Amino acid sequence: MKYKFHEPKHIKELKQFINGTYDQHYEHKKGDQTLELMRESGYGLEFLLANVIKYASRHGKKKGQDAREDLFKIAHCAILAVEEYDSQHPFLTQKFVRKHIKYNEETGTAVWRKSLGSVKKGDVVGTLDEDGYRRVKIGKHRIRFSHLVLLHCKGEQPTKEQPLVDHRDGNNQNNRIGNLRLADATQNCCNRGTTPRPRNPELLGLKGVRPLATGKFRTEIQFRGVKYTYGPFDTKEEAHERYKRAATELHGEFANFGGVT
Repeated sequence: MKYKFHEPKHIKELKQFINGTYDQHYEHKKGDQTLELMRESGYGLEFLLANVIKYASRHGKKKGQDAREDLFKIAHCAILAVEEYDSQHPFLTQKFVRKHIKYNEETGTAVWRKSLGSVKKGDVVGTLDEDGYRRVKIGKHRIRFSHLVLLHCKGEQPTKEQPLVDHRDGNNQNNRIGNLRLADATQNCCNRGTTPRPRNPELLGLKGVRPLATGKFRTEIQFRGVKYTYGPFDTKEEAHERYKRAATELHGEFANFGGVT
C-alpha cells in the first residue's frame, strides 16, 4: 500500500505513545484505573468520548510537544472508544456466540464461557421475562435465547421473511435445538394450541371445533387471511378429525391439532 501522507510513521509514534501510557498507568501503579471503573458501571464509551472532547477543546491552548501529545491522546481515546463500542454492540455471529456461550443440546440451556459485562463465567445464560421467554443481554442487544441457540447450532438468524423462532412443542422454555425453527407470523400462529374456554370446557384440546345451536359441530380453520369452514358434524370428534386433515393440508409442518397451552 502506497500512502499519500505519512500514516505509517504516525501510527508507529502512536504505538510508542500507547506503550508509554501503559508503562505509566499499569506497570507502576496498583488498582483499577478510571476507565476500568467506568466500563464496569456501563459508561466506558461516554467516558472515552468525553476525553476526546476534553483533549480536542484544549488543544489550541497548548504549544509544542504538549499540543502534539494531546493529539495522540485523542487518537488513543478514539481507538479505545471503538473497542468499547464494539463490546456494547457486538456483531452477533455464530463464531462470537460459540466463543462466549457453552450450550447443552440435551437440556437446551447454556452458561457463559467467560465474563462479559455484568455476567460472570459459569452464569446461566439469560433471564425469564414476563411472557415466559428467556432473554439475553449482550452489550446493548437484548434478544431471545432461542435466537442465540439457532445461531449457535445452525448459524441461522431470523430473516425478513421468517422473523420469528417457533417452538415446535409450544413450550417457549424448551430451547433444545430440535424444538426450534424459523417461522413467519402466520406459521407461528398455526402452531398455537388451545386455551381453556369457560363456556365450552369439553372442547379443550379440540382445536378448530365450534358448537352449533343445533347440537352439532362445525370445523373452522384460517390460513393467511382466508377462513375455511366444514360441517356440520354429528360429533365433536368428527369435526376435529376434519380439522386435522385441513391443518395438515394448509399449515404443513406447522400444523397443531390442539395441544393445550
